[in-house]
Amino acid sequence: MLELEGSAEFEAPPALFWEMILDPDVLARILPGCDKLAVVNENEFQGQMRVKIGPVDGMFRGTVALSELQPEKGFHLIVNGRGPSGVIEGQGDVRLEESGQGTAFYYVGSGQISGRMASVGQRVMTSSAKAIIKQSLE
Repeated sequence: MLELEGSAEFEAPPALFWEMILDPDVLARILPGCDKLAVVNENEFQGQMRVKIGPVDGMFRGTVALSELQPEKGFHLIVNGRGPSGVIEGQGDVRLEESGQGTAFYYVGSGQISGRMASVGQRVMTSSAKAIIKQSLE
């Protein structure tokens, strides 16, 4: 089980940040290895993403679903992906706060990886997940 939490600051006001985070084209561009996201239902997206954890990498097809939406304040996120290298499941919460001229972004979540990808060990999985989050936030 992976446990992750952190924060970041953005120079965009909460209203603009909120609008962008709900745009599947923007989300696809910020997720490393993601080709595109398609809208499945309201606040649910489907796509594929290449994920590398340690020496194992693979293509995963899956969904991202947002719930408990509080405009400009936060939401709950559920991610599911499957591929030849394993299964990735995760969920978390995102909280947004106005911060000076921008937005403070806080996240906390957990995830589980099974299959061949899980064979790399907990420490490698955690550091790889943190690297993916860091790339997305940059």
